Amino acid sequence: MAKPFRIAVIGGGISGLVLTHHLLELKARAGASFEVTLFEAANRLGGTIETEKKDGFILEKGPDSFISEKPWALDLCKKIGLEPEVIGTRNENRKSFVVRHERLLEIPPGFYLVAPTQIGAFLKSGVFSLGGKFRMMCEPFVRRAPGDEDESVGSFIRRRFGQECLDRVGQPMIAGIYTGDPDKLSMFATMPRFKELEKEYGSVIRGLLVKASNKKGGFKAASGPR
Repeated sequence: MAKPFRIAVIGGGISGLVLTHHLLELKARAGASFEVTLFEAANRLGGTIETEKKDGFILEKGPDSFISEKPWALDLCKKIGLEPEVIGTRNENRKSFVVRHERLLEIPPGFYLVAPTQIGAFLKSGVFSLGGKFRMMCEPFVRRAPGDEDESVGSFIRRRFGQECLDRVGQPMIAGIYTGDPDKLSMFATMPRFKELEKEYGSVIRGLLVKASNKKGGFKAASGPR
């Protein structure tokens, strides 16, 4: 009888854990004959995802949320029995803040990740400089990218909304969701909808506003990662 082949998964972060879970599911479902071993150098699993409870507070040392609009994370929670522990965002507390000059500044209402959809609130915001606001408002006039090639999240935000938008909102938002470098994250993998809006409408802001007008009850813009 042939010996079962062995699979090594290197790293016990979220990707390694999900892959190991998928392989074990596949083994049980298909009756496949293989062994799976997960290797992790640290003394704990979870990678950048870590929670600490201190003095009655819950402190997240890495990603603290996921976007439920993409179904895969929620599907995984259901599979492994964590769905009852999933906490949704309360609308009355649906706010995000960034720190600037040692002050907490609220990201304007109507922000969808890096795209403003409520222009009045955006213009009154203290998060951006006058020049930064002007650059972001020019987004509908920025030429769409030729072809369908992928690009980094950092490149996309910089190209369409400007460097200040990336520095003051884009990077903190992306860090809150992916704990990654925007210049190393794929748009197709992380923010495909923005690429689709650029391709279809020539502008992210224009596309969001059109979709908002077509939706019953309006568009629910997110001020932060969910």
